[in-house]
Parts: sequence; structure tokens; C-alpha cells
Amino acid sequence: MRRACCLVVLVALAWLGRPVRAQSLEDEVKAAFLYNFAKFVEWPADAFDSAEEPLTFCLVGRDPFGPALDELLAGEHVRERPLAVRRLDRVTRDDRCHILFVSPSEAQRFAALLRAVDRRRVLTVSDGLAFLEAGGHISFFLDASRVRFAVNQEATDAAEFKMSAKLLQVARRPESTRRR
Repeated sequence: MRRACCLVVLVALAWLGRPVRAQSLEDEVKAAFLYNFAKFVEWPADAFDSAEEPLTFCLVGRDPFGPALDELLAGEHVRERPLAVRRLDRVTRDDRCHILFVSPSEAQRFAALLRAVDRRRVLTVSDGLAFLEAGGHISFFLDASRVRFAVNQEATDAAEFKMSAKLLQVARRPESTRRR
């Protein structure tokens, strides 16, 4: 199992340097990143109700991953917690999500969806700069056809998420957010 985890990390990091050639490959890379976020982020102590509670990945909106995320997470554990996937039509504070992927199809509702969850317990992830500007934690973007991600450090600090230095080293800032 440890080899499988290391392999996923290496594959995801290797894909950082490779061009993305098809939408399905892009989504598989994003699924691998979601899994790695679970391994390289530490949640506040009150994010879980019990030691046995699974770390739950929730998806709201159009599911870009299909079976790829389910297959990747099947039988895996992070910090001795089993992993689970849920697909939701809407989100509430009671949904027991730990990572929430908000589909780009929900871009018009970013702010409302972020208000609907407890961002101190739920790591929020989506695509595009607008998600970070709305207060989301992590956002994917393409850079020269490569999947990259940016971290809203202010939002993750406020939520008391502990982000691994390794994760933050891999994070990039989209060109449009850099000061000129």
C-alpha cells in the first residue's frame, strides 16, 4: 500500500512536467492531485467526529472524473482513515465532507456554495482564479497545457489547515495573479 501511495505521488508530480493531451487525462491528473491533497493537508482536530470516520471527498455539479476518482481511492487510506466519495446536488454544513470539489459547471454559485460549507472542516477545490477570489482554498489551472494548482494561503490559514511544505512548493500562482 505504501508503494501505491508513493507511486501516485510520483505520477502526479511527473505529470506536472508533461503537457495535458486530452480532457480525460487532465481530469485523471486532477483526481490524483485531490488524493494527494488528502495526504499533504492536515485538518483541524474537530474536522472529524471520530477516529473511524472516513475522509470523504464530495463532488458538486457536473462530475468531470467519472469512475477515475472512485477507482483511485478504492481501498486506500490516509492517516489510517478509509477514503469515501460522495456526489451531491447541493451542499450543506451537515454533509460530512472533508474535501469538496466544486465543478466548474457551478461557477455562478461559487460564493453561495462556499458559504454553505464549514470551510474550517472542508478543504474546497475547483478550477479557475474566480474560485480563489470567492474564498476557495485550492484551484486548478492550466499552464502551457500542464495541470497546476494554486493555494489561497489566506483562506487555508484562516481555516487552520496545515499545508505540507512539499505541497506548497509544488503550488503555483496563475500568471494573471502575479504582480507586475
